[in-house]
Amino acid sequence: MLKLKPAHDLIDNFNKKRLVYTCVFGDYDRVLKPLNKLKNTDYFIITDNSEMTVNGWQTLLVDSRKFKTPKAANLYYRALIHKVLSGYDTSIYIDGNIKILNGIHEFLIPFENSGCTLGLYPHESRSTVEEEVDACISSGKVLNANDLIDEYQGYLQRGFPDKSGLIETGVIFKNHVTDSLDEPMEVWWQCFSQRSTRDQISLPYVLWKTNPSVYLFDQSYRKYKATFLISPHKHDRRYSELYKLLRPRSRDGVLWFLIYAPFACFHVLFKHANVIRSKVVHRLNGIKVSKG
Repeated sequence: MLKLKPAHDLIDNFNKKRLVYTCVFGDYDRVLKPLNKLKNTDYFIITDNSEMTVNGWQTLLVDSRKFKTPKAANLYYRALIHKVLSGYDTSIYIDGNIKILNGIHEFLIPFENSGCTLGLYPHESRSTVEEEVDACISSGKVLNANDLIDEYQGYLQRGFPDKSGLIETGVIFKNHVTDSLDEPMEVWWQCFSQRSTRDQISLPYVLWKTNPSVYLFDQSYRKYKATFLISPHKHDRRYSELYKLLRPRSRDGVLWFLIYAPFACFHVLFKHANVIRSKVVHRLNGIKVSKG
């Protein structure tokens, strides 16, 4: 495992052809325009939604019906994008709810200079797959806890030591030039397609089994708030609709935010107008009954 190099080593190679991509299936995320785009870089959304068009991104429409779930479709293209879109030297995968702000080159250039196969970020708070399994079960992120436990125990039975750390898979750098990219990504897809549980459970096993060279950044991408803005998923019920609209725009500048905020408020009110109207009518009727 390598560590992040100092910023003064950041000498860009503008001859490299780069790809930034995200995968959104099942209307899971609201993708937004990157704040600052890299030069000589294509930005693609891989999706099954024919209506998804986002300023700053190209849309690659695919048929997801051959996959068991939207998550399976996401993992397939996340892992095997180099077999779908060719001609790139480097790619950066980001989850659909992550917005790139500034300074992505501070991670990209050291990764490219390292010659490693993958560039990965450690988990923010957990360091073993066992901890991740427990967290997924306790938070209700899996439909069948026994399937997740069986998968983990299967990896242990094959010799997986579970002591090499845990990876957050929301941002992944890939070296498309090396021949060593195929095996780990194929195995990752096979593990997920067989189990369809959680991608962060299988990736440490895959890295141990296939042993690709990994450029490990010094902390979770969640810590780099100047570069990555993380918003709630589109249907996350823990957050209000207004917050989910305003959060992704919060770093676009004060003027833009002031312009967008009233629109977001109007959008939420209009969307929930019938619900609000029925509550008001119900309350008024209740007042009339009590007076009578």
